[in-house]
Amino acid sequence: MAGFDSLKVRTLIAFIYVPILLLFFFFGKIYMHIFFTAIGLICLYEVLKNLKLFKFIIFFSFYFVILQFIENQTLFLELLILFVLLAPLIIYYFMDLSPRVLARIGIFLMLYILISIGCYYTYLFRNSYGFKPALFVLLSIWIYDNFAYFIGVKFGKNHIFSVISPKKSLEGVIGGLLCNFVLGGVVGIIFFHNILNFAIFSVLIGILAQIGDLYESLFKRYLGIKDFSNILPGHGGILDRFDSILFSFPIIYFFTRL
Repeated sequence: MAGFDSLKVRTLIAFIYVPILLLFFFFGKIYMHIFFTAIGLICLYEVLKNLKLFKFIIFFSFYFVILQFIENQTLFLELLILFVLLAPLIIYYFMDLSPRVLARIGIFLMLYILISIGCYYTYLFRNSYGFKPALFVLLSIWIYDNFAYFIGVKFGKNHIFSVISPKKSLEGVIGGLLCNFVLGGVVGIIFFHNILNFAIFSVLIGILAQIGDLYESLFKRYLGIKDFSNILPGHGGILDRFDSILFSFPIIYFFTRL
């Protein structure tokens, strides 16, 4: 019964945040830009709180906002690299540099890069390619995430990422990717008369979504936490919910620019 109640809460929250996210993707432009900047700031809050680095929230948030509103991609990446080089020195000035602190700094830098690049290039992808391609990527991420979860819960027996994410199963991964293959094929044949390319593309997006989820889970495992927060009951925190999106969109953006 507890599991059923948890599923109901998870479904209810999804019915709230999914339309909101789709709305901002639809309108794009400054609306989506501001929305993902806000999402990034909440993610930073969650990360800094769990890493016990919360006293740096003002500095890192201010720098994050500046990065998000830089239009030149080269300048954005240069300033992000500069931040990575200087951030440990800033933290070291205030803290005793024990091995535990070093580990927290390393985790923070990797997550800061993920959040900054993820928010920036998710907006840039939508702005560059329009609503429909962005929606296709978003749906591919959601289809994989949800079907892998439900199939894994129902049929999962062979756990393949037990060290990082104990609940992930081979059955869930395969089921999620098969659903992506079907989604890509359906979209391809209806809108583009090309089944195979879109089916494969959707599967690749599903793989990226899984890697993004594992990337974040690795750090949660080290910190000994299940979720970064409980802002979204049944889903965890904002970063827990957006990790696959923030990881996938930048890679897909660079891939499509080749």
